[in-house]
Amino acid sequence: MHRSTFGIDIGHHLVKLVELRYDPRRGRTLSTGTCVEIPRDNVAGRQPLVRTLKRIFPRRMRRTAQSALGVYGGPNVILKRIDLRSVSEGDFISAAEAESEQYLPLDEQDYIRGFTTTNPVVNAKSNGSELAFVGIRRSMCEFYDEVLMSSHKNPVELEAAGLALAATYQRASQRFDDRLIAILDIGESLTKITLLRNGHFYFYDEMEVGCRLVVSALRNKLSIALWPAVSLLAGSEAVGLTSDYAVNSVQSEIEAFVGQIRDLVWRARLHSQTWHFDRVFVCGGAAALPCIVDAMTPLFRFGVTVLDPFRGLAHQFRSLSKNMPAPPSSIFAVAMGLALRARFLSAKYGGESASPLPGHRRLLGH
Repeated sequence: MHRSTFGIDIGHHLVKLVELRYDPRRGRTLSTGTCVEIPRDNVAGRQPLVRTLKRIFPRRMRRTAQSALGVYGGPNVILKRIDLRSVSEGDFISAAEAESEQYLPLDEQDYIRGFTTTNPVVNAKSNGSELAFVGIRRSMCEFYDEVLMSSHKNPVELEAAGLALAATYQRASQRFDDRLIAILDIGESLTKITLLRNGHFYFYDEMEVGCRLVVSALRNKLSIALWPAVSLLAGSEAVGLTSDYAVNSVQSEIEAFVGQIRDLVWRARLHSQTWHFDRVFVCGGAAALPCIVDAMTPLFRFGVTVLDPFRGLAHQFRSLSKNMPAPPSSIFAVAMGLALRARFLSAKYGGESASPLPGHRRLLGH
């Protein structure tokens, strides 16, 4: 497939876009990551987000085979693994639908639902004995539908962020010998945890906590702007201050933040009934802050590793915001996984989907 595919990750502060395109002359896939700040102005509703997306979407997206948008948000998004290994092949569909009912709230009719493979990208073969169930609240689908039609006017698929993180890990490592992998995506206001068992999606959870707790504390104590505070926590000098001085001034906030991450990890261990991770990866904005990564390391017996979503790919990435420094690669982990999912499923299924969303939108690959 020679056309580009795009992954779109809308966070609390930034929009991230990853493009994957195949260059037939070089015989390889190229990747580009772009990010831009969402303006924090007094305009109500969706207008700031629409303007931001218009800035970041390139014109060639209108000619692309697939674009995918990541969705997360507590009870608005359900992502669960369904084990059908004890079910006969002819009963898969009815058994999967019956099993998924337990995960839906009382207002289950308000959710768009679908099933997909737990093996997100690398291995196209699946025995069908395990499925990922995705449910997205209809009102959230309609919101993104309206925003995307106002900014792009071309079909964009919706996908759960947990499957995107699994896809990113699969492509970057291509390892299946680790029994259990944990991926922590720590953003500004939300932390997501995805577990993979033998390369397949296994469990997903999230918590409304992010590195904003530490960054805001530093800004308030030193009376500095956002990006100088981020630079100091990332290990650089800024506004005449050293990084060591800045980190020491918010040590208690870092410890409190890591304590909340510990709570999320233990909740994931309890709900998934898994206790020891073979490897732990961290991505998102916090992965670029050594003070947070170092503080998290003692939580796990093998420490943590920063997940590079562009590993092994010819790539470049940039920021469209003037005041923002060069973005770290780790913030594109979800967007990369979305572009991979769109690329793989577009090639395998030809963009067909059985679960229609309002208008012309669809759940990706379901």
